[in-house]
Amino acid sequence: MTTTGDEVEDEVHSSNVNHQISLHNFSFSSFSPSVSCIGLFTHSVPIKCFLTGLLGCSPLMLHKFCIEDSSVTVLQHSVRTGWQIKRLNDTAHLRIL
Repeated sequence: MTTTGDEVEDEVHSSNVNHQISLHNFSFSSFSPSVSCIGLFTHSVPIKCFLTGLLGCSPLMLHKFCIEDSSVTVLQHSVRTGWQIKRLNDTAHLRIL
């Protein structure tokens, strides 16, 4: 997950830290206004749950997402454009094995 630096300065105050994370109202208060990257390594179900929440899908759609073992999913967030899916279920790195 990356941010593009479009964060508004008012949202980046340490006194305004929001510890409750909402999918549509994610707080980047602890990050600098420049580009921040976070790497998460997890199983497929949390990724599927996060994506259904971002897309506003019913939880019944969870099984429609195909997330392979060892795949890479890249999400990008900016205040101006919101969430974007840059790569989903990318397994190109496994072809060299």
